[in-house]
Amino acid sequence: MTSKMNVYINQFNTDTDRNLLPLAAGLISSYSKSNSEITAKFNIGIKLLRENPERTVSEYEVPAVLGYSAYMWNFQHSLEVARLAKIKFPNVVNVFGGPSIPRRPETLAAFFGKYPFVDLAVQGEGEITFAEILKSLIREEDFSNVAGIAYRVDAKDGHIKNL
Repeated sequence: MTSKMNVYINQFNTDTDRNLLPLAAGLISSYSKSNSEITAKFNIGIKLLRENPERTVSEYEVPAVLGYSAYMWNFQHSLEVARLAKIKFPNVVNVFGGPSIPRRPETLAAFFGKYPFVDLAVQGEGEITFAEILKSLIREEDFSNVAGIAYRVDAKDGHIKNL
C-alpha cells in the first residue's frame, strides 16, 4: 500500500493576540476532503500560526503541495515560507491564492519572475480550483485543464500560462 502525500494549506494570521479563524483555508480544506479521490491520496492539514518561517518549514512532513492563502498582512511571510520550503523540499508544489495575487498577464509575469519558487497562482475562488490541482497531481496530468490558474510553462523563457 502506498502512503498518502501531505498537503498543507497555510493561512498565517496577523501578529495579534486575537484568535482568528482561517476561513479561506478551512473552506479549501473542507472542499478537498469531501472528494474521495483526494482523501485516498492526500493528508490535508492547515497551518495558521505565524511562527519563524524556518520553524514552520521544519514542521512540514515531506509536503507534496503547500497552499498559501495570501493577504496583505501575511503575503511577505507566506513568500518566505514558500522560498524556504522549496529549498528544503525541491519537489513541493507551491500554490498561491487570495486577494494579494495579481490577475493581469503583465503583473503575473512579473510576479512569477520575482518569485521563482511559486509554481501556481489561483485566481478567484480557490475551493474547486485547489481540488482540481490535487486531482491533476493524482492523475499525473499537467495543469492545462485546471481553470482559474496561472503557472510558469517554461522556466527558461518565463512564459506564463493563464487559464
